[in-house]
Amino acid sequence: MTRKEEIKQAARQKEKEVGFTQIVLDVKGVNSAYGIGFLEGAQWADEHPNNLWKDAQGEDLPEIDRDVIALVEAHGGYKVVFAHRPKHFCGEKELDYHQPIIYDKGGWNMPDVVYWLDLDLPIKE
Repeated sequence: MTRKEEIKQAARQKEKEVGFTQIVLDVKGVNSAYGIGFLEGAQWADEHPNNLWKDAQGEDLPEIDRDVIALVEAHGGYKVVFAHRPKHFCGEKELDYHQPIIYDKGGWNMPDVVYWLDLDLPIKE
């Protein structure tokens, strides 16, 4: 299940509940449906942080050439790296063509990527 599908499913479940969560009752001055939904959504996200880590060999993978933070197997544990899934070619001319080395089922730029973090990186151009 993708992150978007999971959020939709959680929202449908929350619609069936009656009453507000404690965070809404504690915060004064937030009365709109948008504000209340924002508070409860932020709380849900804080309670489900592991849903941001994806299986790097699964079906839900980052777009090609999107840089992500990833965990690779290293020395009996994990190492934090930047990783991406490279294009299978670059350029439009035959002379510019190259076939990058890709690894594992996920098609990563390095071997042994186990998990990737589904967050946008604060990269400045």
